[in-house]
Amino acid sequence: MGRSNGVPPGPTGNIIFGHFAEYSRDPLGFLQRCAQNYGSVSSFRLPGARFFLLSDPELIASVFAATNSKFINHGGMRTPLSRLLFGTGILTTEGDEWRRQRSLTFPSFHHSSVSTYAEFMVDETRKMLDDWPANGRISIFEEMTNLTLRILTRTLLRSSMSEKLFDITKAFLDLRDGFLLKHRLQSFGMLLPLPVKRKYRNAVARLDNAVKEIIAERRSDAAAHDDLLSVLISAKHANGEPISDSQLQSEIKTFLFTGIFGAAHPLGWSSFLISRHEDVYANLLAEMETVLGDGEISVATVRKCVYAQWIVKEALRLYPPIWASGREAVVDTSVGEYSVPKGTQLIMSQWVTQRDPRFWRDPNVFDPGRWGENGSRPKYSYFPHGGGPRFCMGDYFAEMLSVIVITMTARRFRLRPASMTDVELIPSYALFPAGNVELQVARRAAASSAFHS
Repeated sequence: MGRSNGVPPGPTGNIIFGHFAEYSRDPLGFLQRCAQNYGSVSSFRLPGARFFLLSDPELIASVFAATNSKFINHGGMRTPLSRLLFGTGILTTEGDEWRRQRSLTFPSFHHSSVSTYAEFMVDETRKMLDDWPANGRISIFEEMTNLTLRILTRTLLRSSMSEKLFDITKAFLDLRDGFLLKHRLQSFGMLLPLPVKRKYRNAVARLDNAVKEIIAERRSDAAAHDDLLSVLISAKHANGEPISDSQLQSEIKTFLFTGIFGAAHPLGWSSFLISRHEDVYANLLAEMETVLGDGEISVATVRKCVYAQWIVKEALRLYPPIWASGREAVVDTSVGEYSVPKGTQLIMSQWVTQRDPRFWRDPNVFDPGRWGENGSRPKYSYFPHGGGPRFCMGDYFAEMLSVIVITMTARRFRLRPASMTDVELIPSYALFPAGNVELQVARRAAASSAFHS
């Protein structure tokens, strides 16, 4: 097919504001309607930018493959709001500086490194479960966020800043409103409504203070440590100069940000979905009986918990922490049959593609068993951690943690929904539930879990 110089089809928008009203009111629904009504490449406008939405896995793959040559990270990462939070961390840098930062941090997330963290994961999960009531209610996303933060600080920062957990968790939750679409657009001139601006700045300041304390704690510790924080502290620029404390703060904030919501949210959604599906819970218990028996959890047995892995994959399919990945064209190029002018923003939406009926039967149904079915799907019909050079380094960390936690939890507790009301979603920097999600917990008489190396 010949290349088209025209703009891909899309909905009719306001002559000045484009599709701002529809998109800001319901981003997830708007993107799904664009893909359903206008095909594999559709387009829409927001103030100051033209967007192409790609929902064909082959086209998505081509854009991810060309990242760092034809495309860079999306423009939203260069707004004042993003710069205020992330500074010059790995999310906001490009080119050689991005490659340098990536090479520093990647070894800490290699499979061999992550496997050594399992003991900490199990230990912290046991402590969390020990604190749960025998019968009562818990706030599942709050529990999983605090658990993930404790594990991250123990494994990769070797810090036990338990007194700072509330400050860090609260700061990230307070940052959520600033990343809503309408506030991201307003932030180009920092013309945010005063309460939003104040709340956002206070949250960044609280996070900065917590990170400064983590750095100070390490600098005062004469012992040698083999962790990500030590790698960052000892890192040097190409000219031999050590990285500044400001740069170090940016790196740690970025790491905490991506780690918490890349791992905590899949845990929250997996637990939420298990609570609503008796058959899934029964299958999970049956697998544990087969794989673990009365034995203890180990890295080897975690790898054998295939059904538990399917639960996590299915939760990531339905509720991906990254609900849309974005790239910006830095040269005039093309995608499929369409020309892509320099400056065009491209969106590859996990929310859209991972619920596309072309690739998934009953796409809105939670069915872990689908992952055991024969047949193949295009690679980028499922990409919860992004793709290409900028894929999320913590994918293995998050998925191993999720299997450990849901398995240990199921062994000790039956989770049930405190309410069967549908959960409204807030698509901010992660896919948040609107409001508090409570689950009813009831302790089982089964043997407790422990870790055995």
